Amino acid sequence: MPALPLTIVIPTYRRHHLLAKALAHYDAFGVPILVVDSTPEPYTDLAGLKNVEYLHRPDEPLPHKLCAPVRDRVKTPYMVMSADDSFTSLSGIRACVEFLEANPDYASAQGYYFGYRLRGGEVDLDLYYRSVETLDSVVDSDRPEDRLIQMFTRYSAMFYAVYRTPCQQEMLRRFPDAIRNYCIAEFYFAMMTALCGKHALLPVFYQLQEHAPGIGHNETFRNDMHRLATKPRYIPEFGAFVEAVTAYLAELSGRPAEEARIFVMKAVALQAWQRKMEKSLSARLHSEWQTLLNKTVFKARKREQTRARRAAEAVHLRRAVDGALEKVGPAGAAELDSLVQEVLRMEVLRKVE
Repeated sequence: MPALPLTIVIPTYRRHHLLAKALAHYDAFGVPILVVDSTPEPYTDLAGLKNVEYLHRPDEPLPHKLCAPVRDRVKTPYMVMSADDSFTSLSGIRACVEFLEANPDYASAQGYYFGYRLRGGEVDLDLYYRSVETLDSVVDSDRPEDRLIQMFTRYSAMFYAVYRTPCQQEMLRRFPDAIRNYCIAEFYFAMMTALCGKHALLPVFYQLQEHAPGIGHNETFRNDMHRLATKPRYIPEFGAFVEAVTAYLAELSGRPAEEARIFVMKAVALQAWQRKMEKSLSARLHSEWQTLLNKTVFKARKREQTRARRAAEAVHLRRAVDGALEKVGPAGAAELDSLVQEVLRMEVLRKVE
């Protein structure tokens, strides 16, 4: 098969043990790989890697550390970001590139994500979405303001999709320097992706992500737009995010900034509503009272309820994984299994070393 016209960009921070596995996986793809590492100490185990360019940017935050490297060093028409704890499928990337080649009004595409945990030499799989219904999300309106609403009707993160390189470069060029909160940054890229063009979620196996301890995921209110918008610590960052997205929408749509901001805030409200905005005082008091009872009077009953809930969650998770595997078909399921075996081999080698 011809080489893909694509660059893989891997941002990493203090997780060189994961970076080593990611590079072993991607170097065989035969495409340029750009590693941007903000760990204080440089990564040195690069011997034998044919396609890797390594940049050491100690203590620069994500995604600020990506702005100049992606702008100046990515020369291919397509690119994909990959976390250091993830293994993106070569066939999944190829399917996305072929789709984008055939559909010029689409700015990005991705397939299905599966998550995994290593437990005693085995891999536990799950579906990397809040619900299986997310697999049917659509972001295909001709109007950028409508795509914002579509994006948050059934939201899934877009940062690791296959992008047209100019789109990703434009998003990074406009990224507000004031933003440091990881979740606000995620929502910035999701909204800007919707504005850049249509987004496709293809029924193919795309990526396997390890549930590894995160750096930067420890904000008090993770993925809760309402609290990020109202907590004093984050108000300046949230304001910068809204202004940047509003300016881009106004530019693309020709709407006055005041009108564009209304659409941006509608998308914010939709995401906040999906996360169930703050409970009323009475609801919170009821919840606290119920928690106290569960820890004292109803302790035994609560244990039984917890066991039953976990059993039901396991069944739901298995059905979600089975539903996604049915959508990706036998070839996708076989590739997922092959990648799981690759992960297990890497883990055995790591323990031997």
